[in-house]
Amino acid sequence: MPDAIRGRNAQLGWVSMEACDNEKNPLPPRSKGPGKESLKVISLTTNNLELKKLNLPEPIYQYDVDIDLSDSDKVRKRRIEVGRGMTRGGRRGCGRGGIQSSDVRIKDPPNPKLWKRIVTSVLTKLIMADNDDRHFGTDYMKAIYTTYPLCQKTVDEGYNISLSEVEDETGSSAVYHCRITLVSKIHTAGELQTCVNNLGEWFLLGNKEMPEDLVNLDRILNIAVKTTLAQRYTPVGRVSFFPEPPNGNKGFDLGGGLVNWAGVSTIVTMGWKPYLNIDTANTAFIKEQCVYTAMKELFQADRLLNSKVDPADGSSFTKSAMEKALKFLKGCQISYKICAKKVQTGRVTDILTLPARMHKFVSETGETNVEAYFRHYHHITLKYPNGICLKLGGKSIVPAEVCKIKKGQPMNGKLTEFQTTQMITVTAVPPENRIGQIRTNITLINTASDPVLQQFGVTVENKLHETEARVLAPPTLVYGAADNPRAQKSLVPPPNGVWNMFEKNELHFVKPASALVAFKEKGGLVKWGIMAIRKRVVDKESIFNFIKKLWDIAKSVGLNLDHPNNVMENYEEVRDRNELVGALNRLSNCGCEMALCVLPYKDQEWYPYIKFASEVTMGERPILTQCIVGKTIDRCQEAVVQNVLFKINIKLGGFNYLMDGSPWERINILNTPVLIIGADVTHPGADSKYPSLVAVTASVDRTGVPFHMTIQAQRKADKGAAEVINGLDEIIRDFILAFINKTGFKPRKIIIFRDGVGDGQFGEVLNTEMLAIRRGCTLAGDIPNFWSMAKQDILLGEVESPKVGYQPKITFVAVQKRHKVRFFCNNPSRDGVGTGLNAPPGTIVDVDIVKAYSTDYYLLSHMGIQGTSKPTRYQILWDDSEFSSDDLQTLSYFLCFMYCRCTRSVSYPAPTYYAHLGATRAKDYTLTLSDDVLSNIQEINLSIQRSEVFKRTFPMHYV
Repeated sequence: MPDAIRGRNAQLGWVSMEACDNEKNPLPPRSKGPGKESLKVISLTTNNLELKKLNLPEPIYQYDVDIDLSDSDKVRKRRIEVGRGMTRGGRRGCGRGGIQSSDVRIKDPPNPKLWKRIVTSVLTKLIMADNDDRHFGTDYMKAIYTTYPLCQKTVDEGYNISLSEVEDETGSSAVYHCRITLVSKIHTAGELQTCVNNLGEWFLLGNKEMPEDLVNLDRILNIAVKTTLAQRYTPVGRVSFFPEPPNGNKGFDLGGGLVNWAGVSTIVTMGWKPYLNIDTANTAFIKEQCVYTAMKELFQADRLLNSKVDPADGSSFTKSAMEKALKFLKGCQISYKICAKKVQTGRVTDILTLPARMHKFVSETGETNVEAYFRHYHHITLKYPNGICLKLGGKSIVPAEVCKIKKGQPMNGKLTEFQTTQMITVTAVPPENRIGQIRTNITLINTASDPVLQQFGVTVENKLHETEARVLAPPTLVYGAADNPRAQKSLVPPPNGVWNMFEKNELHFVKPASALVAFKEKGGLVKWGIMAIRKRVVDKESIFNFIKKLWDIAKSVGLNLDHPNNVMENYEEVRDRNELVGALNRLSNCGCEMALCVLPYKDQEWYPYIKFASEVTMGERPILTQCIVGKTIDRCQEAVVQNVLFKINIKLGGFNYLMDGSPWERINILNTPVLIIGADVTHPGADSKYPSLVAVTASVDRTGVPFHMTIQAQRKADKGAAEVINGLDEIIRDFILAFINKTGFKPRKIIIFRDGVGDGQFGEVLNTEMLAIRRGCTLAGDIPNFWSMAKQDILLGEVESPKVGYQPKITFVAVQKRHKVRFFCNNPSRDGVGTGLNAPPGTIVDVDIVKAYSTDYYLLSHMGIQGTSKPTRYQILWDDSEFSSDDLQTLSYFLCFMYCRCTRSVSYPAPTYYAHLGATRAKDYTLTLSDDVLSNIQEINLSIQRSEVFKRTFPMHYV
């Protein structure tokens, strides 16, 4: 162990967090300058427009809007509810689009589109009536910003407005009371005006305190930019706006009743100057068409339901078809026209499979059915009297054949695999095309003529911002030498971050799994078998050809798998999911360590159950599974077989390659025992019965392989709250102890790469999880024999006094992919890589467009396979280690080369990637659980835990 690793320069001790306990900026202020290391410097264009010298009005007034039923309508509604035996509706929030600056009191509000119309109508009448030159900024939900005070009478009395005044298509006569309340006056003169126009200089010159209203100004500018866009176009989420497709087009067809709309995303960011980030946006909209046609397209896109379900025959709807149809249509706004009457509209609340001619009810003339009612009262003869009906709102029942889906409704669910492929086809464009689309969007939003921006003194540059970037050097990788099993051979990845270990037949896996597995056959062969799912027959000859190619390639890289002839003797066929455990038991009894599972399709019908059976149910008799889709077996492509082999070797305990020790040694932050952790939380849909799922991974030695993984379920966070990891202190304690047991050293530093955290959640995650990490260290240090466990520390004389406590240096980094920043090479022929000529891997920007008042950087670490590559943003939430900018940036880049499933650098660090895979595996486990188990978090966690024997034998099983 080199002296540098002994920890003599890494004293324990934590920095106080009191300095970051403030509302203005909960993160530690920027304390280091930009990095300096690079292979070269390149010139980039970013998709940012500079906000020129802001001429902010003084002051800016902030108002809140409350919308409620008028007193008379409350009484009427209460009487109706009591008469029907209904319970009163609960309180409802303002939704994700609003700025959360204070509470909103809303009882039974209209839907968001009507809310927007109400707010617009009220503000237009009360503000613009006095002076047509006055404009306002609003999110159309709760916040209003003006450059002038509103009429005091308006503020005191509010305003009543009938839905009929705002073109409400429901025909409701309800009257709502709109109340406007002054919240604050924001003073922009003086310090704030000076700071916002010189943000970079302000903080780099040593100003640690953020001006009082800078955060408020950020919100004001974002709302000002979006006010006009939200009026012109369809808003989706917080930052995206979609115009209708031109020339009467419905949009690019994605299949299954969906189309893609292209739009624009805009967001103001406070870099070293204020910038308007502008990008392309794409999302799936429900196609405007007849409901019957939509249903047919929906089921035609499903291979299991295709041709089996017909909306013209309600009896053909199975339970799964009903769930799929309701998921697609529920909440969807449809229209229908009855004779010459006004077009009626409503939102779908349910689908009724009872045919129209059989759905009976009592009308004014007695008992009748839907078919007869439409024929008698509306003179409409239904073409499909056995077809389904739709329930609209709380009472209306309408035959689906007369209904049409309205235009401009975004689809909120998850796309199918085919739809995702179609979406990528239309959106994955090379940088040259992408930047062209962005420039078109600049013309589309036309900020120069936006009256709201003019009102707030905002002028936007019309030329995209240019900046310089450094390109970091890649690490050196170590493989085994093919001509000498005991030797090692170095490989330096090329500039595009992609390499081929099979190219010259000179490289072996640095540690083939056959040398490491716990249950070796004679001669060190890994024994394995086949488990075929008989839903789709793959003939044995095709399977043999595939495993023969797998065996040949494995042999060429030093992995000793059992011969295919022996493998075919361990062949199991499974026809039902209940047979999985029995088949795996038989393979395990034959001494197999791994089963190659041949699946009929890539779906959730079998995969989650196979993984749950082998990794959870098998318990103390572990057996690995590697799933292969039948068509992959049939094609037997060499590149695919190679990628399967990467996964098999790492799952079985081998190392495909390692990082060369010398570059690790030059990263000062690693010149001491360090525990590297990745963490991720996945969130279910709004109406999902499944919980949030946490995965945390940690490398318990200095090789960077393997990463041990722990998973848990936890209650889904409330809307708008951060998804913090519960019980993180115990997770950290266990990883510290595992590190000591494996290496003999106590971790002197802990580095956490945390995925899944938005900008607005940084403060909560920092204050919750950082304290939990420190508690985990304290829990480990409080174990009676903790200080004597680290044998290597004792041998090297590194023995601390238990009185001081165990306080390793902690660095906490948030890793973000959900941002809109893009890089475009100014000289793509010289600097670009790949067919699209993207910026090269290792491109890093830590000046200019990054935050002025905290430490962050953008790192593009991979070569995109298609489209425009997207950098990853790294935000330093905390650091005890006093790292240099170069140290942490280089570490972040190097870790992107340690993802074992391919021979290319990936888009974010391997620990975070592995945590994402772990959370996905936890989701697979939960898909196998009953509703009774899913209703109890403790029961879920008991049900998805793997045995200690399995985790110890196959720590990387989840890849």
